[in-house]
Amino acid sequence: RSSDLLALPTFGDREEDDVSPCTTKKGGMDEMYADITAAVQFYLDQQQSHLSVVSPPDGTFVYGQDEPQSSSQSHSMVCIREDQSGAQVQINTRNHTNKQQTPLYRQLMSQWGNKHLHEKYRQRLHVASTLANQIKKKIKEVTGFTTCMGVSVSPMLSKITSDLKKPNSLNILYPWQSADIILPMPLRKIPELGSKTLRLLTPCLEEYNYSASAGGTKRDYWTCSDLLNVPRNAILSALSGSKALETSW
Repeated sequence: RSSDLLALPTFGDREEDDVSPCTTKKGGMDEMYADITAAVQFYLDQQQSHLSVVSPPDGTFVYGQDEPQSSSQSHSMVCIREDQSGAQVQINTRNHTNKQQTPLYRQLMSQWGNKHLHEKYRQRLHVASTLANQIKKKIKEVTGFTTCMGVSVSPMLSKITSDLKKPNSLNILYPWQSADIILPMPLRKIPELGSKTLRLLTPCLEEYNYSASAGGTKRDYWTCSDLLNVPRNAILSALSGSKALETSW
């Protein structure tokens, strides 16, 4: 806890005095979230005159990237593990062909636009990774601890991204590739989705995934893809009156 108190101010302690402090939020015992959108926009506004291309810091793990940032790193597989239940899934970071044929995958990814928009998102996330790396170094300097940083477009995706490679890592997940991670991911891996919420959801998960449950056999764990098979109104009904419906960010 004392290290958390030392680390928190580093998120606003940037070299550029003109940048507005980022919005920070304490997560779990060893977690913090930071919205650095304003700092990223400030950097891009400053660079408009010469439009330089920003690359992620050396050693950054970029999910799905053809070539690793460091030749010493092997990026072909990531393991998504849910600590409480032990449920885990191995994901091949370069095997997108089969996934992209499914209607659900295409539906989830269509919102992120075309390749032109992808380049804009990519540039912003690369700038964000540079700022995150500065924070990472500052935390090490102040507390003596290494960190795992996740850079993406939302608190949930950033949290998941921070777990893709450990320890002492800086990871990037582009949103148009997030379905690779989200669909097979254990449901309990969603931040703040705990055992009580899962118990409330289990009846409707069983109802709408019966045919996928090996003839009704008990599942080892539920995935996010299973939850997406459940109609929205059924989820809302199952969680009616629960704190799980409250906005957490």
